[in-house]
Amino acid sequence: MGKTRKEIDAEWEVHKSEIETLFLKEKKTRDEVMEIMKNTHGKSQYIRKLQQWNFKKNSTNEMWKFVARRLEKRKLEGKDSETRINGDLIATKKLKHEISRYATFSYHQELNEAPSPATPGGVDIRTPQDETAGLVEYSHIPWYDFERSVESQFDFFRSIQLDQPSIYSLNPRQSPNWSFSSPIDLFPAASPSLDIFTVQTGFQGAGSSHQSSGIPSYLWTDQPTQDSNIPIQSEGNPLMSPATQPLGSEVRSFFAEIIGEDVDPDSPEYLSKVASELNDVLIECEEGELVRNVKKMVGPSILESSFQLLRYSVYLSSNNLLSTRHTDKLLQWVVESKQFSIIDRLIKMKKSSTEVFASNLFVSAVRKQYVDIVRAFIAFGINVNVPGGGKDDKSTALYEAAANRDIGLVRILLDARADPNRLSPNQRISPLQEAVAQGYGSRYSMLLQARAHVDVSWEKDDLELCHMLLKAGADVNVAPDGNFISSTILLSAVRQRNSKLVAMLLDWKAHVNQMTKTSMTALQGAAKCNNIAIAQLLLDAGADVDAPAGKNYKTFRIDGAEYEYFEHLISPIQYAAFHNNTEMVQIFLDAGADVEGYLPTEEEFPKHFYDSIHEYSTETPLQWAVRHQNTVLVRLLLLAGANIDGLGYGPTPLQIAAERGSIKLVNLLLKKHASINADPRGIYGKTALQAATESRDYNLVKILIDAGADVNAQAGPDRGRTALQEAVFSGNIKLVELLIGYGADVNAEPSPVKGQTCLQAAARTGSCEMIQILLKHGANINAPAASEGGRTALQAALKKNRIPAVERLLEAGADINAAPCKSDGLTALFASVKCRNLGFVERLLLTANPNRETSRESPLVKAAELGSTDIVQRLIQADANVNYDRQAEYYPRTALEAAIKKGNLQMVHDLLAAGADIDGPIFKDGISNKSPLEVAVEHSNTGIASLLLSKGAKVDLYPESARPQSTALGYALARWHRNEEMIQLLVAAGADVNRASQLQGMPLPRGATSIRSVQTLLSAGAKVNGTTPGGITALQRSVTTNNIDIVQILLNAGADANAPAPRGKFGKTALQAAASQGKVPIVRLLLQHGADPNTPASESHGVTALQAAAISGHLPVVLMLLRAGADVNAPAAKIGGRTALEAAAEHGRLDMVSLFLKNDCDPDSLELRRKKAAKLAIMNGNIIISMLLYEHGKA
Repeated sequence: MGKTRKEIDAEWEVHKSEIETLFLKEKKTRDEVMEIMKNTHGKSQYIRKLQQWNFKKNSTNEMWKFVARRLEKRKLEGKDSETRINGDLIATKKLKHEISRYATFSYHQELNEAPSPATPGGVDIRTPQDETAGLVEYSHIPWYDFERSVESQFDFFRSIQLDQPSIYSLNPRQSPNWSFSSPIDLFPAASPSLDIFTVQTGFQGAGSSHQSSGIPSYLWTDQPTQDSNIPIQSEGNPLMSPATQPLGSEVRSFFAEIIGEDVDPDSPEYLSKVASELNDVLIECEEGELVRNVKKMVGPSILESSFQLLRYSVYLSSNNLLSTRHTDKLLQWVVESKQFSIIDRLIKMKKSSTEVFASNLFVSAVRKQYVDIVRAFIAFGINVNVPGGGKDDKSTALYEAAANRDIGLVRILLDARADPNRLSPNQRISPLQEAVAQGYGSRYSMLLQARAHVDVSWEKDDLELCHMLLKAGADVNVAPDGNFISSTILLSAVRQRNSKLVAMLLDWKAHVNQMTKTSMTALQGAAKCNNIAIAQLLLDAGADVDAPAGKNYKTFRIDGAEYEYFEHLISPIQYAAFHNNTEMVQIFLDAGADVEGYLPTEEEFPKHFYDSIHEYSTETPLQWAVRHQNTVLVRLLLLAGANIDGLGYGPTPLQIAAERGSIKLVNLLLKKHASINADPRGIYGKTALQAATESRDYNLVKILIDAGADVNAQAGPDRGRTALQEAVFSGNIKLVELLIGYGADVNAEPSPVKGQTCLQAAARTGSCEMIQILLKHGANINAPAASEGGRTALQAALKKNRIPAVERLLEAGADINAAPCKSDGLTALFASVKCRNLGFVERLLLTANPNRETSRESPLVKAAELGSTDIVQRLIQADANVNYDRQAEYYPRTALEAAIKKGNLQMVHDLLAAGADIDGPIFKDGISNKSPLEVAVEHSNTGIASLLLSKGAKVDLYPESARPQSTALGYALARWHRNEEMIQLLVAAGADVNRASQLQGMPLPRGATSIRSVQTLLSAGAKVNGTTPGGITALQRSVTTNNIDIVQILLNAGADANAPAPRGKFGKTALQAAASQGKVPIVRLLLQHGADPNTPASESHGVTALQAAAISGHLPVVLMLLRAGADVNAPAAKIGGRTALEAAAEHGRLDMVSLFLKNDCDPDSLELRRKKAAKLAIMNGNIIISMLLYEHGKA
């Protein structure tokens, strides 16, 4: 059946933009165009189509009449105009001549009566740029190139109005069979080390769109194919759910989500909010175009909504402004809404913008496992090695397939010449590393869930996947990056406990002893995984049984310490002993392993890590064998020559055996002459007897004492205990009496760190019986507390609120005024306050001193902190010092401050009535402090602040010449949740609005995020150009809020638009900050007030305004700055800086790169700058941009 006229016209529309480029832009003759199109596409009869499309080289009567009409209309509207035809600006003289020639007086009379005609092709009438601004060429940018052609693609669908086919109607047995003369060549494979300026490429840059594929599509077709009822199913994936026709509101909602605007899709505000957001990131081809297009989105046509969604998705995607999640969601929407025909036409346009868009969709298709879409892209000629995805999160297609363990897709991609060694730009992980690595994150969790419902062999899948990659040339010895992947490929296979995979990797020449600063050797990994079979496999392949010992590993041992990575310091035999695996230990010993394992040096394992890292990291195999009470393994190691007392950090084997209560091992070790009185080691270290006492084994204690154990061995230096102290803590009276019978000292010195005498330990446990026994044997009831964290017996009992024990100790003469220890100490009274025991507080106050210092603290301050009003009142009655200052660098320092912090208004009243200093201690002994008013302000307690002010609290404590640490007004303005009532209260009380403090600086910059605060401060006379301590002005801070009203108020008040950037890293002037935020109205406002667009970047990680806009991706701001004279080639910051071109290339801003290249004003240095920008583009996966830079160099 022959094609209808509508279908034939629709086919012609596909080539409209191509013909326009040839005929109008490249100035080819009509015959030349006909010859090219006939040879390329087999089409003729061009004269009629050129006339239909209004493609005319000579400006004719109708066109000039249109120009005259539009200019007159704009003049009546008060708008200035410039006229461009086919991109060329028409001079005023020529314009007047042509209008006078074609637009007669009678025509002018008809202007206001006739309806507006359609815009002739190639005619563009717009508002001219500011005459005072520099000339900026931007009509060439890829976005404009796309925009000028995309409507013809949409017209194709408007004209035929055919139903869209679905992916579900494709015959899965029919592979795409696309023939084409000139496939899309996105770009050749390139690596960061490749000199991209010697690459031969068929990349079609902006404006080079005349090559068209003419591809007959069987996937994205306009007619249903045969066998249309057979569904598509990806290998290993469930069937896709049936597609549903999307509602217009769903399309609008999704688009608002993409651009980051939270707005109801059916709200009247949708149009204005979405248009405003788009105005910040892109520039219109024609004035008013953006609003017109968004109006189509809110109209009744779902097809038109789809057009606009895809139109602007192309822009966002091609400029790295579309996230990976939204790219995936967009592709899913395309699948479910059957929009493949539109995507097909967009990709066939072969514009730079659509090439980037296609590369991102392709990677998304692989990630989402849409197999047939992947096949179609490959058939279309896409380069499968091009990274794609979303903004600042790009990966390769092969990586995504490997991450999903999708063997079918991996095979398809490898057949399409995917590079198995191409690293993802953001993760630096090869496909083989990903395939072998143990999974991490949400991706792997989903994979586990999917595999749980499929009856397949994981091991078989992983083997096949890895074999495919290895066969394709994957590097089996690629080093881990240390961030996303910390293990070598061989070690990852070992950790999967997949012996077949390990064997395969070894067959492919994996280095069996490879170690890095974040990866142990494979044999260490096998031992850690407790896998004998893999360990033997590795030993047979030549694995080093003593790794990490030896000079070959020294660098990695030392480097690991810098990363606090210590697992690779443990030898295989130590791991085997840790797992209590006697057979594995024997295998390693047979292979020649050092029986002691590896003991790291101070450089490799700093001492301060010993007590924070698990002890097995430095213990010998013998120590671990004893821990497991494995007598066979202990004998084996001793026969192999293991040191009887251990060489590693931690308890000796005998001390471990005693702690475990193993009489059998204790006897064995004693028989082998283990040191019975070896000193305690480390935190909580114990001698063998002390350890046995802790185990409460009466017989074991007797055995050790009879063998010569020192019953009065000193307690370990850090939280250690003597044997008798251990027995008291255990509460075992029988053991206590045994040890006393053997001469144990009931008054032995406690450990200096948190140690306790026997009586102090008994008081802490509250055992009156134990207290009585110890007192009977002469225990010192008032023995002083240990120097750090110690307690007297009475203090210990009170702290734990052991009332019967307290009573017994008081009866025995315990000193209620005993001094506290030097560090973290407490008095008896203080302990009672902490327990909130009012009864004992009152009892102790009969004789106790309420002002006795306790480690620079007082009972009254503590009672106020706890909010114990009754105890506070009782302490006041006992003449406690209400102005006691504990002189700490933190607050509360006084009882009044504590009460304010607690928000206890009654307690504040009581303390003030008792004479508490209302302004508090200030700058005493070199320590600064908040005043009580500042404490109230910081806690936003307006009631207490009002009380303090009414009682005479000073709102500013210091003379005008002083610069205090802080002020009450400064604290009020610094709060995240601003209390405007508090600010007004302080200003009304006379707070100095120009008083700078060391913490907050000048008040106005602190308040610049709130329009009400700004107005209050300015009305009170605040200086508009004051700064914070870091040098931030109010104007600079206000810009970050994106509140133009605040910016306007400050500028009207005289704010300096060119105030220097704040000091330190990332400092920005107001204009630089505004450009980074990308809010066009604020940038425009600052420029109108004289902001300098060429203020240099701050030295460390600073940016010029243009560089900031390039990094953040705001094209309208870039254009505005260029028009204002911004220097495209302004130097980058000395530290961490980028030029505008480099920033645009690095961050994937396609249109900006094109814009900067066209408007570069220093051609002599451009070559070097292009190369640097291109390398940054490649490193970040922006390959098409690197090719654009390359093409510009060829030109």
